[in-house]
Amino acid sequence: MPSEEGARMHGASGPRAQLASRVAIFAVWAISVIVDCLFLAIWIVTQWGIEQLEPLLRSTLHAWLFDSFEIAFGVSTLCPVLIYIYVDLRIMAIQASAAITEQRRPQPFDSQP
Repeated sequence: MPSEEGARMHGASGPRAQLASRVAIFAVWAISVIVDCLFLAIWIVTQWGIEQLEPLLRSTLHAWLFDSFEIAFGVSTLCPVLIYIYVDLRIMAIQASAAITEQRRPQPFDSQP
């Protein structure tokens, strides 16, 4: 029979709890990556839509005005997407660093008589 201290150590911080914690972190990371990819896909579709409208709009607008709008719209809509991707990657790096730091700490041993 394991000692009470050993049972306590493996209760809240046992293998199952560690696995559940890792799965939860991975799930959050995976969902973040999927959302970031969806944002990027929406941006690409929007840019493609503007390209499809270009012949129609070029006939009524001056070429330099349309080009200026296209560049400004592209940059202004891509910046938030890139910022969210950067934030998600930075959070992942910080969490991974914290996990590594936690693993480097000396772990107490079970003191069984």
